[in-house]
Amino acid sequence: GPSCWASCSFTVTERSVQKINGARMIRDQVLEHDFVQSNKKSTRRKADDTGASGSSDVSAGSDNYDVFLSFSGKDTRKTFADHLYNSLVDAGICVFRDNNELREGEKIGNNLLQAIKNSKISIPILSHNYASSKWCLQELAEMTECMKSVGHVVLPIFYRVEPAHVRYQIGSFGKTFSHLSDKFLEEDVSKWKQALQEVASLKGWESERTANGSRLWVHEEVLEVLQNIKGIQKDRVQALWLDEGDSQSEFTTEQFETLPNLRLLAVTDGNLTGDSRNLLPKLRFLIWDGCSTSVATSFHLENLVILMLSDSDISELWEGWSQVSKQLKVLFLANCNCLKVTPDLSAFRNLEILIFYECVHLEQIHRSIGEAKGLTMLSLEGCEKLEELPQEMGNLEKLKALCISNTAIEEIPAWIGSLKKLEKIDASGCQLLAGIPDSISHLVNLSSLDLSDCIDLCIIPESIGSLVKLERLSRENQSVHEKNAPKSRALWPQRPERVTLRFERVLFSFSYVIQGTGKLM
Repeated sequence: GPSCWASCSFTVTERSVQKINGARMIRDQVLEHDFVQSNKKSTRRKADDTGASGSSDVSAGSDNYDVFLSFSGKDTRKTFADHLYNSLVDAGICVFRDNNELREGEKIGNNLLQAIKNSKISIPILSHNYASSKWCLQELAEMTECMKSVGHVVLPIFYRVEPAHVRYQIGSFGKTFSHLSDKFLEEDVSKWKQALQEVASLKGWESERTANGSRLWVHEEVLEVLQNIKGIQKDRVQALWLDEGDSQSEFTTEQFETLPNLRLLAVTDGNLTGDSRNLLPKLRFLIWDGCSTSVATSFHLENLVILMLSDSDISELWEGWSQVSKQLKVLFLANCNCLKVTPDLSAFRNLEILIFYECVHLEQIHRSIGEAKGLTMLSLEGCEKLEELPQEMGNLEKLKALCISNTAIEEIPAWIGSLKKLEKIDASGCQLLAGIPDSISHLVNLSSLDLSDCIDLCIIPESIGSLVKLERLSRENQSVHEKNAPKSRALWPQRPERVTLRFERVLFSFSYVIQGTGKLM
């Protein structure tokens, strides 16, 4: 699976299956935290069996959790929260679900706080009555503390509330919060306000009503819709996920013509037949594993925000590049073996995330890369024929994360020092890498540098010691001269395993996929 990390505040997230899938990869790239739970036969047990306080449900397996789920039972227990919890557990993900409205006492228990700390991701479902529960607010405050202190990932879901109402405690959400605040100390209320402001600023997922099939991810329902069996208003269907478990893998363009408002389409191992063109005029997010170029050009591409294709015959000569939206923010191509040169990106000025994963015949980065000045993350992992990085990359002033792991790159160019906002570099597995320039000392924001398994890299420049923000330096399995390495830097811990596609599928189904890319729906 991929080994690159996430950049800055983007969300969408971590997984590991043998066959690369676009959805899985983007979370893997963008979230920085990875989960693995391979056992689908998860069961529930009371959390007090494991020492947690109050009444809570935990999917069996460990005292360390993949996800901590926080929500108001009044609003979502029997609907959204229950569906999300069961979907995650069925996908083999270890989830801690707090039944906060059943708990007695005034203070949140230490074991419950530990459950948050022991989780890789916290998902607060912010709804109207979330602010009426002191337990929810205490949990939220702990999440934000962990987010700031240890890099804990918080993925808020805004359920029928506006993020601005949560952030500023206004509207009906604000009234609920104000009513609760009158009963507690100002010190506690201040902490809760701060937590609400911080979480609401994360631009999490917005969950609209799922009534009448507006978002479909259960494959039986999807197929019923496409086969005209399901009795719903098709103009309300906004998202479909068709995975390799579906009994039908052949679809026709005519089936999609009946879904005029579809904005998210994800397909794994499916084929499309038919002569229709410009399908799905409102499409914003297209994921297709095993996608041929003829399939891709069947869709209306002019409004895309996210394009993710894997195992495709797409190349730099694809006619569809001229049709793709100039507002594209995420481009992800995996195992696209016809790609020898990256596409001309001169028109894609809004691109923020660019990923080429294991495009094994990719030999050259087009010089137009320097015109994609909005890039914050670039990954070239596993492009094993790529030998050099063009000078034009020195113009990527907003770049925060660069992954060149498992490439044939022999040296990191001196222009790297001009990328002042760069926070993370992953050059692991670059076995031909023999040199790092002194200009790396100009990367004043660099916090992570992975040079593990760079067997030809003998010396790290002394100037690296001036990187005051460098927290993680990995150089295992190398003959690095200790006297030339910074003495106070901790080794980067071993990479965790990746989260499976199952987790990707579950979370992607809940509409807003990547923080920082704006509303998808």
